[in-house]
Amino acid sequence: MNILRKFFSLRRAEIRNFSYLKMDSKDRFEYCVLCRRRLKVLKDTPIHMRSFYIKGVGQLCEDCWERIN
Repeated sequence: MNILRKFFSLRRAEIRNFSYLKMDSKDRFEYCVLCRRRLKVLKDTPIHMRSFYIKGVGQLCEDCWERIN
């Protein structure tokens, strides 16, 4: 199974377990697209300098990255 299929199948399951989390638009930090954990990655960090970033999907935390790899 490719990485995007794994991501989207996990994402659907995760959405059922989380209530909507309102994220402050003024917040300077990224959130994991899977678990919504606040990360230490600034939003203005270029994607080629980020760890655990999937082009076309977004930023993941290390735990979610490990889950889908």
